[in-house]
Amino acid sequence: MLWSEIFDAEFSSVEHYKLYPDLYPWVGQEYGQRIPRVLLLGESHYFASDATFHHDAASWYAGITIPEQHQKSIKTRKIINKGLCNQWKGRSRLIYRNLEAALRDIEGGSNLSASPFHRVAFMNYFQRPAQREGKSLVVSTADQQRSAEVQRSVIEILSPDVVMFCSILAWKHAKAAGLFDTFKNTEIRFGRCTHPATRWWHTPMKKYKGKKGMDLFLDVLRPCYGTAAT
Repeated sequence: MLWSEIFDAEFSSVEHYKLYPDLYPWVGQEYGQRIPRVLLLGESHYFASDATFHHDAASWYAGITIPEQHQKSIKTRKIINKGLCNQWKGRSRLIYRNLEAALRDIEGGSNLSASPFHRVAFMNYFQRPAQREGKSLVVSTADQQRSAEVQRSVIEILSPDVVMFCSILAWKHAKAAGLFDTFKNTEIRFGRCTHPATRWWHTPMKKYKGKKGMDLFLDVLRPCYGTAAT
């Protein structure tokens, strides 16, 4: 087990996590031991293409029993733990490979051999898996509201210095739900970038003045670390 359980007592008080404890955020064992405290937000989990039991948002948020064969798909911690052990093998792990590479770039000459995931926290922003395998969630009002509620709780528990949205879709819905207003009088830095598993991570975009998704990520986090990429 490569993750920390130091915040689990507090996570267990979050109502949504009482229904789905597999969604507890990944917290690296070195989180909080080095500044800054970084919370990375992906977009959503997804089940295999034959799953439809989660398509009704009201039922999902009331709590359903997930068939055993699908349970592994939302075990955030075990997904990352396995990826760290097998070096992110598999097409679906591209998000983690790209994030790890960018974080290593930021850490520069820190001489830290272990993956940066040991020093950050990670969770998916949306609290219901996407309707289609490998696709974005079609966001309902309930998704927008519950995701913001859970995110508020997690931020209060983890006390991050920076919260990085690695999904423009998640950023837009967090803003619409008033998440950023909750923390406007704090020193928490919020940032956003395109999803690391899309082509935009390495593709210059006119709407961002020729920057790639990775550039947006680095622009937010590098000043927080106080280092320059090498």
